[in-house]
Amino acid sequence: MTTRPFFRTAAALTLVATMTLLAGCGGKPKPDEEKDEQPEQLNALVGVLLPRSGLNKTEGDAILAGLELALKLKGNAVGLDKSSLKIEDYGTHPEDLASYLSNLIEAEEVSVIVGPIEPDRVKVCESLAAKSKVPVLTSSSAEIPLMRVGSTVWRLTYTDAQEGRAMAEFAAKKRYATVAVIDDSDMPASIARGDAFFERFEALAGAGTVTRISYDRDVLDFRRIVRMVAYNTHAKPAAFYLTGRRLEVANVLQQLKSMNVTGAVLGSTDWDAPRDFTLEVTPAASIFAPCRFFPERDDMTTRGFVKAFRSATGRDPGVLEALGYDAGLVVIDALKKGGDKPGAAAREIAGLKLLSGVTGQLAATGGSLASEITVLRLVGKKFEYESNVKLK
Repeated sequence: MTTRPFFRTAAALTLVATMTLLAGCGGKPKPDEEKDEQPEQLNALVGVLLPRSGLNKTEGDAILAGLELALKLKGNAVGLDKSSLKIEDYGTHPEDLASYLSNLIEAEEVSVIVGPIEPDRVKVCESLAAKSKVPVLTSSSAEIPLMRVGSTVWRLTYTDAQEGRAMAEFAAKKRYATVAVIDDSDMPASIARGDAFFERFEALAGAGTVTRISYDRDVLDFRRIVRMVAYNTHAKPAAFYLTGRRLEVANVLQQLKSMNVTGAVLGSTDWDAPRDFTLEVTPAASIFAPCRFFPERDDMTTRGFVKAFRSATGRDPGVLEALGYDAGLVVIDALKKGGDKPGAAAREIAGLKLLSGVTGQLAATGGSLASEITVLRLVGKKFEYESNVKLK
């Protein structure tokens, strides 16, 4: 225990008297924690490189809406608000994306960039962003062949391959001895999920075996495919992993039921993990689906976001609004820790350990800021939370 010496000096007595007088008048010095709550006035600007016109306008607008809400609710901590955004719309002229990017980095001197959303557009950002040490936050889940993913370019969500590996972990924990993977040979995301699931599930000690079959796009009758895997006497599946689109999944589920085939069904994020399951089939077995954003997630961050978004727009947020909001949280966190000096945001994002986002816990790992996948279970006609799977 440390004790302070008592100085009987005129200056010390004067200070005591002054503080006593202030206390008697109801005034007192503000504690340090109150001072810390005051926003730090930084000179940071946030670049927004999104399609606000053209074919992908809806997606760009959704991400921007989430980002603006994050700054409105949380940006005061670092002096950010809607006016801090410098927006470039490449929707109508995607061929000019490089010049839009250059303007944001060199003329506007932004600290971080949110967007683009398409993999080929993200790749355009790589060289200039790396040179200027301005990090890029993209909502794309595709495997982007970049040299600097995880240092300059960060995905706000997990990749299709990460999803496939996570669903393999989930299937192993459920102790499914054999899983049949049915994927769309014309859909890169479907194939990426299937490849990753196949490799990971077989690598897990004691997980079981995988049978796999692919189909061509526009196939409506899956009965032949179902027979090939469901009646395999050597490896009858305990579960089916359907990695394709929602319409295809509907047909597979209907035909599984009509052929009296039982077994759990694992879906993909292309189902959109809806709250209400609109496929017109009563499932014969358990149905599980991963999701990138679950509005009913029971945590303070998600509840606050959903409530604020509904209040501002009169509707429920979707996954892109959620990713935009998380982008805002990441930017605010980076500026709060590192300030607005050049390269500070890039360094802080690369060192992100754990941040509660509305899409889940965020951490810098493997090029993605997502650290987990939420898996839902269909109960009646509504999806409910089942578990989280850590990304590896």
